[in-house]
Amino acid sequence: MQKYYTLKGKHLTIDNRRLIERWKKEGKSNREIAGLLGKAPQTINNEVNRGTTLQQVRKGVYKKVYSADYAQTVYQNNRKRSVKKLILTKEIKEKILHYHKQKFSPEMMVKKKLPARKSIEERPEVIILRLENGHYEIDTVLLTKVKIIAS
Repeated sequence: MQKYYTLKGKHLTIDNRRLIERWKKEGKSNREIAGLLGKAPQTINNEVNRGTTLQQVRKGVYKKVYSADYAQTVYQNNRKRSVKKLILTKEIKEKILHYHKQKFSPEMMVKKKLPARKSIEERPEVIILRLENGHYEIDTVLLTKVKIIAS
């Protein structure tokens, strides 16, 4: 059974990162740090990998070191990129405001207009003169709650 119950979505804070940095300098392992913070060892391992940077010791000599500030910067950049960008352009905003002023509902705003169709007045002469069968023009009326009186 696992000992660590890190909640999903619970991110490390800058204070947690500074503690990790201090404990890494003291030589503690990722498992020890995980136990002290109450996090899973893999969380600490991922954080150390994310926040490790090259630090110049002397000219031409570099050392891999965990930096809390660098890790926080990387974390914030990753969070910014993870958000889906809006596609709300200036034209779309104006269109929404135009429809909103006309008291359109959101459903009416997004509904596409039907393509332009031929008007009934533009029908061929053959149909108007009723020379062919099959071209009928009728008006329909739907009645509700019709009572039939038997006499």
